[in-house]
Amino acid sequence: MADGGTLRELAERCGVCLKTSWFMRMRVCEAMAAHLDGFRSGPGVAVEVDGTMLHESLSGNNAKGSFVMPRERHKSGRSLHVRGVSGQLACVVCAANDRGGVICELVGRAHSTAEAVRAVLEGRILPGTPVATDDLALYGPVCESLGCAHEVRPARPEAGGRALGMVNALHKRLADFLRPFNGVATRRLGRYLAWFSWTQQFRGGADTRELVSREVLSGGYDATIRDIFAEPRFQMEYWEARGWSAA
Repeated sequence: MADGGTLRELAERCGVCLKTSWFMRMRVCEAMAAHLDGFRSGPGVAVEVDGTMLHESLSGNNAKGSFVMPRERHKSGRSLHVRGVSGQLACVVCAANDRGGVICELVGRAHSTAEAVRAVLEGRILPGTPVATDDLALYGPVCESLGCAHEVRPARPEAGGRALGMVNALHKRLADFLRPFNGVATRRLGRYLAWFSWTQQFRGGADTRELVSREVLSGGYDATIRDIFAEPRFQMEYWEARGWSAA
């Protein structure tokens, strides 16, 4: 994983089957999630918050099971064009502070709700923290409820205006991290976000391979392979409202 190898490459190197290689990746992600540092905030720490949209992915070997796709399959290698903010997009709330800390969490489809964003930030962003966001209306009430000093920076600032540089750079790094996986299943995305957040925690630090090994050896996991396969798909009520049925 530290080398960025594919599941097939890792299976060959470790002498295991492809299914075990995938499960071992899920284990490591769970161990990483348990070892993430707390997000620093407070009056002396500048924070930027903004969401990024990812296309919903129903990836997996659905041909072997009873799952019926609620939409046509996306063709591999083709760009997806969805007009506007579609319900087929998943929203990841991201936050970055000027100490290098990050938050990346899946909160829902399309634009999230104020309640969902507050649930991610509450307890992490402390009262008095200067928080900059774009002009999405929900951020004002969220920051007010958290006791933060809120600054609005338009998504497209005028010449000389301040942009959300820290969190926009975080979005770019997240996109670069996810690209080699060619579409992470949205129901597994939380594990990959933990993996990404863990890599950000040690940017420019000690040797990544050593750190990965240390986390796995000192960490633990609870989910069995049966538990992981049984994880529910991402907010399928969206498709149920459009006539899809799991039966």
